[in-house]
Amino acid sequence: MAHIQLIYGDEPQLIEEEKRKFLSAYPDLPVTVLDDEVGPQKISEKLCEDSLFGDQKVFCL
Repeated sequence: MAHIQLIYGDEPQLIEEEKRKFLSAYPDLPVTVLDDEVGPQKISEKLCEDSLFGDQKVFCL
C-alpha cells in the first residue's frame, strides 16, 4: 500500500520537522533521496525502476 505525504510551505523549520516525523514513522525502510535538479524524466525512471521489484521504500524529493 502506498502512502504519500506532501509537505510544502515557506517555513523551512516546520517543513524539516514534518519531514523528520514522516521519516521516523518508517525507520526500517530504506530512504531514497531524489534531487529535483536531475529533472523529471530521471526521477520518473527511478520511480518506475523501483516499482518493478515491489520492495517498500521511502522516496524523498
